[in-house]
Amino acid sequence: ELVGELERNFRIQSEAGDFVLKVCRYDLEQELLDLWIAALNHLNQNLVPKVQATKDGRAWGKVLGDDGREHLVWMVSWLDGIPLVECSNRQVKWMEMLGKELAEIQKRLSGLSHPALERNFDWDLRVGEEVCQKHYSEIPSAKDQRVIHETLAGIGVVLDGLRNHLRIGPIHGDANDHNWIISPGNQSNPIVGLIDIGDIGNGWVIGEVAIACGYAMLGQKNSLEVAETIVRGYHAIDPIPEAELPALWELARLRLCVSVSMAAWQQKFDPENKYLSVTAGPALELLRKLLRIPCTEVLARLRNACGYATARNSGFDDSQSLYERRQKVLGPNLSL
Repeated sequence: ELVGELERNFRIQSEAGDFVLKVCRYDLEQELLDLWIAALNHLNQNLVPKVQATKDGRAWGKVLGDDGREHLVWMVSWLDGIPLVECSNRQVKWMEMLGKELAEIQKRLSGLSHPALERNFDWDLRVGEEVCQKHYSEIPSAKDQRVIHETLAGIGVVLDGLRNHLRIGPIHGDANDHNWIISPGNQSNPIVGLIDIGDIGNGWVIGEVAIACGYAMLGQKNSLEVAETIVRGYHAIDPIPEAELPALWELARLRLCVSVSMAAWQQKFDPENKYLSVTAGPALELLRKLLRIPCTEVLARLRNACGYATARNSGFDDSQSLYERRQKVLGPNLSL
């Protein structure tokens, strides 16, 4: 059995190949499953699993659990490799290929239309700050809470002038280091593909690459180089508008804040599900580190990765004004 949040996943090995049988939570809405299947069929490429039909040609079936409740079931092809998070000899140059593959997926998703894409969803970064404010008090350590609090203060300063101007469209929404499958032995291109379509929905398009950057930096000494390299690869295939670039770094940090805050809240109700908090510790460590990197340095390197002239951008404000605005939010007794 494989880990999952909304489904139980089972690897099936057969003469016809390897597959993943997915048994949905009993209360999962059929419209949401229909979106997942429609998205994978729309992508229809080797970078994502392929939906397998039932014997009677349908995309999903139904089974009864031991408690008599009905569950939706479906099956996809298996992507052979290991999750990026399990790779001990990860190379930064692979991140450029990862960025390019993500851009290919994102470009195809831009043509997807489905009524379930507009979701009321806590992982949508458009409501990320609100979700964090609601749940981060569940984090057990007051010191860890302060990391989230100060990070959110900086994020808000930047996003306030940008949020109403960012493009919105379908995104995969969870290109994290557990969902990227790689083949480390393939030095020319170790990226096998991207799994877990469960977070797909409408969102800020720039958030797609921001999410990938946030998770890829976890546990890496050269965090900024990792992000810079992903952005370079992504931009080569799906150009990032210059005006949106200042939001990328803040959304990467916001996704990590959401991940930590949601994990603390979800574990109250399901303390045995270790999958819910697998990212929380590394994310807090990374967020502490990122608070010490000047925003001007980050923006300059991201602009350079995209081939834009390195220049100060009004979307970032790490000057005295930023300090004063943070102090109003944090108060005199909160520091890291």
